[in-house]
Amino acid sequence: MRPRLFLLNPSVALAAQVNMGTATYPLDAITFDTITTGAIANVEPGMTMLLGSAPGLDDRGRQRVRATPSGSVIKVGRSSLGTRDGELNVLDNSYITVTRDYRVWAKIGFIQANGEELKDSDIAVGPIGNTYVDHPPPKANAGVGYAGTIDPITHLITVQFDAGTSWRWDDGSSSLTSQVNAFFWGMRDGTITVGAYTDPVVTATFPAGFRWVQLEVVDDRGRSHIMHVPIYARDPANDTSIEGFQITGWNETEYGTELDVLVLEDIPRSSYPDGTLAMLWDDADPPDTSPARNHMLFVGWIQTEDTGIAPQRTGTLRDTTLHLVDVAGRLKRLPAFTQIMTFAVAGNHWYWTVWPVVLYYLWYLLHWHSTALEVSDLRLGGSTLSFFEFYTLSSDAGNLFDQVNSLANHVTPDHHLTCHRKGQLMLVYDPNIMFTGDRHLVPTVQSFSDDDWISLRYGYERSPRTFQLVSWGLKATTEREFIDGVLTIRPWKCKAPGDAQGQGIAYLETSERLTRTQTDLNIVEGNRYARLNARMGPLTLETLHSKLNAGFSPATMGWVTVFVGNNPLNIPQRGDIGGRPALLSFRTICHQVSYSFDYGRTGLVVTVTLTLEAEVSGPAAITLVLEPEAPVSSFSAPMAEKRSN
Repeated sequence: MRPRLFLLNPSVALAAQVNMGTATYPLDAITFDTITTGAIANVEPGMTMLLGSAPGLDDRGRQRVRATPSGSVIKVGRSSLGTRDGELNVLDNSYITVTRDYRVWAKIGFIQANGEELKDSDIAVGPIGNTYVDHPPPKANAGVGYAGTIDPITHLITVQFDAGTSWRWDDGSSSLTSQVNAFFWGMRDGTITVGAYTDPVVTATFPAGFRWVQLEVVDDRGRSHIMHVPIYARDPANDTSIEGFQITGWNETEYGTELDVLVLEDIPRSSYPDGTLAMLWDDADPPDTSPARNHMLFVGWIQTEDTGIAPQRTGTLRDTTLHLVDVAGRLKRLPAFTQIMTFAVAGNHWYWTVWPVVLYYLWYLLHWHSTALEVSDLRLGGSTLSFFEFYTLSSDAGNLFDQVNSLANHVTPDHHLTCHRKGQLMLVYDPNIMFTGDRHLVPTVQSFSDDDWISLRYGYERSPRTFQLVSWGLKATTEREFIDGVLTIRPWKCKAPGDAQGQGIAYLETSERLTRTQTDLNIVEGNRYARLNARMGPLTLETLHSKLNAGFSPATMGWVTVFVGNNPLNIPQRGDIGGRPALLSFRTICHQVSYSFDYGRTGLVVTVTLTLEAEVSGPAAITLVLEPEAPVSSFSAPMAEKRSN
């Protein structure tokens, strides 16, 4: 591995000054004059605006451009008085700097005095018959970022793009989503060499430097969505990447990647602003120009930094460590707002939907409450979330990532919002919970033989830890039942291991699961009970980075096969592997990868430690028949019915 790091020094689209005597907060627009750099036509939604006491500074706040400017007015995200991200201290003649820098921001809405809710400051749900409820925008999937060194002969990089996984809400057929049929690529200074700018798959060449490639998709009703992809071409003769750095920490899970980078050269804040884009790639081999981008190691942003200064007799020692996070890491640091979603045949309120399926709700939270989908794919994979209907659902406040992931977890079988290390959001199954008969649909993404791993450790415990699991589920349906005039949804209930409680000390009860049948709930909860009482605890497998398949990531939640041969040296003192016979091959799920970097005189050695969970399954839970007088679960339904009347 030969990692290279690029930090974005964003170019300026517009530099001007505030032309406002007073400002009333919260505000979402700034009037300007005195343009010194660029033009108002250069400013696009999603760019970053700095507000400072001098040109290029952000000591008076930082905010995103939320919409196309109008005349001499820049429309920004709804802001309170302050100087932190998402806040502004607007003083007359303050300096405005709009940079070509796209990030993950929260979209702040509000409720007007008449009770109407607006998204992202001023987006109304729309008129009846043509609302965002009836016709939500599509999703542009443009792929992940790319960084590589230019060809020494052509002085160009060649990159392929595939937007074929973009999707729209299809109200013309029984399938909820279908492929978008209108594509528009914006290659900036790139040249399309294969295909046309309206094709889903194109190949383009780029000269040295950095740019954001733009993809806009449009559905058959004129709704559009735009995504931005970072593309960097390194020129060794004029290298703008970071030469001096060391990776000091790297932790990757299915929920995202966070890493620490010790920078050994000056990276002034005036050139590399707080929160700027970071791209890490392996330059040891020819880069992967395909949409897979397997040479890309990380795409994300600077979140925090740690700096030290130590005067010594021989000089002053300085160090700065950057903590980098991906799109999931940014979502974990954004607010989530209490939300309710209710089925309506037609409606003009944001809490109504004509798409009463979990997939719509998850997309709704990400699309309307953040800019994450403007800089990241949302890949559906083998997800069946569009088949899980509801009449009313609610979600609690917290951080936005957990809010979305928690809703996905409540589906039977469990789904997860995951994030690939290359910065790509995905909705995937949990293989260890899903039906055993369907597990063949989950791909095997990595295999380890005896020759591949350095060490393998695991815990073993035959005694159960949980003596009973009781689960409540609600039928995935839009059907309504009224009892004494109150909208009520009767739950299903099951328990594992059965009528006789098991050993152990823990009792666990889960509620508000969304299930299509009682049988589905029983099967999944039986597997969950088996997971809670698995004999084999977490496995830790150490190996060299070179043994990992290209593009491997826990985010795919695919099977990882581990083979332990019938070698006497492989057999522990107890004579078996976790209660299984020797000479075995068993499947696991990878939940975490930790990287270790040894910067020696002979070169860089990278080892990885994988935390694995062995595949388990168990007998189905048994159905618990609810008596008529037993309490019923309204699942927020009375609130929804009251608000919709």
